Amino acid sequence: MARTPNVDLVMPTAAMPIQPAPAPVLAAEVPPLSGAIFQPDRYRPLFENHRARLVGDTLMVTIAEKVSAVQKSTSSVDRSNSLDASVSALPFLKNSALTRATATGSSSSAFEGKGTTENSNDFSGVITATVVQVLPNGHLIVAAEKQIGVNANVDVLRFSGQVDPRAIAPG
Repeated sequence: MARTPNVDLVMPTAAMPIQPAPAPVLAAEVPPLSGAIFQPDRYRPLFENHRARLVGDTLMVTIAEKVSAVQKSTSSVDRSNSLDASVSALPFLKNSALTRATATGSSSSAFEGKGTTENSNDFSGVITATVVQVLPNGHLIVAAEKQIGVNANVDVLRFSGQVDPRAIAPG
């Protein structure tokens, strides 16, 4: 029977930006006006595209990454050897008896090899990020965490960053 991987569950708003994040340039924050019912930074029109703009709002981040690499190598080696030997004299034997005492040898070897390594990775997915801070310039600091369990192995994908709300597509 297949084992179910242990996955830690956390609230989506508990995801915090990955540290260390680059410090954004902050403008001077204007204190909210008191006494009025209407607050411009909390305004939500009834008929609009629902885009993330306040702390706690969620947005879907589409991740599409494609990486490929190719490595090729070729090698060749040739080697040859030869040996010639003869005996010119032996004790107690006449030189005429050694005329055929010669030896000859040769060897050769060749090697040729080729290799190719290819690697291609496609990573795509969707992660839901939560707005954890709104900067004075209107940009959003978002954070998300997604745990994926496959074959008793849990992979954790963490995402955080700064988003310009004008770049968020409606939908």
